[in-house]
Amino acid sequence: MIKINYRLLDQATNFWEINPQFKIYPPFHLLYEKDKSKDKDFSSRQMWTIFFMCDPDEHDNIFYRMAYGERKKVLSETFVKDLDWDDANFVKCLEAYPLECMTAVQRAYAEEKNQLQKRAKLIADTELTLDTTEFLGDKVVVVKGTATQINMLQKDSLSIYQKYQKIEEEFIKDKQSIRAKGGSKLTKSEKGDLW
Repeated sequence: MIKINYRLLDQATNFWEINPQFKIYPPFHLLYEKDKSKDKDFSSRQMWTIFFMCDPDEHDNIFYRMAYGERKKVLSETFVKDLDWDDANFVKCLEAYPLECMTAVQRAYAEEKNQLQKRAKLIADTELTLDTTEFLGDKVVVVKGTATQINMLQKDSLSIYQKYQKIEEEFIKDKQSIRAKGGSKLTKSEKGDLW
């Protein structure tokens, strides 16, 4: 697993300068080698975009609070206006980032957050009705929903959020252990004392 330098998370800084290991690590090296811009600025912005699209740590990456499509749109309009999202090398790197740069806990956390976003959108976009339709011969009969079904939905929501909370706790522990390596002292924010 290749690691991001979390000490200098600033998209104004050249990604390659603070993460030189990516220059030779496949497939990320493809972006670096192909880039003919001054100081490899274009591929640096590509790598920051990949980080913003994939890394689930909202403390370091505020873009992850947005749904995937919204993140992509905002970054396209503000940060990487000239990016070809369908470029084969960029797509390879975008797909490789979670496996190559994130721990299993980080991937699980990202997946859980993505599922919660999709669920919230589905609930917001769907009119709540628990009525069902049954076919009795030639007739269509609507069977009204019950309070029991609503209670089950609430119970399901609670268990979903409890599962998310457990994964989030593991994510925070994982984050703390990654950043504490090398003998550096964790800040209150990194310890989670400010959350």
